[in-house]
Amino acid sequence: SFMNDYHFMYSNLERDSGFLQLGRSNDNRRKVSAALDELVSRSVLISDGTDVWKEGRKFVDTKYTVHPYPDFVGEQKAAKKRGRDDHMRALQAGVDLQLSAAARWR
Repeated sequence: SFMNDYHFMYSNLERDSGFLQLGRSNDNRRKVSAALDELVSRSVLISDGTDVWKEGRKFVDTKYTVHPYPDFVGEQKAAKKRGRDDHMRALQAGVDLQLSAAARWR
């Protein structure tokens, strides 16, 4: 929903992601900012905000907050509905659909 926001911490992204492969933390933070800026420029995100925590001059962590662009939300909802409709049409036509465990979670 475009009414909701999503937030994540740099420390979690650094720990859990293969996305950040640069050696220096400053370079990795720039990479995250560049990726968010690209999503804004492509109308996926309407805005993003950051809260930076420091102890003196030392970087501690950053909290990123993002909001989806309304058109992007609409596209995602339409795509999900098309997928459900296609699935129902296939079942009604007698097609045997063996879903993977990952697909069943949707």
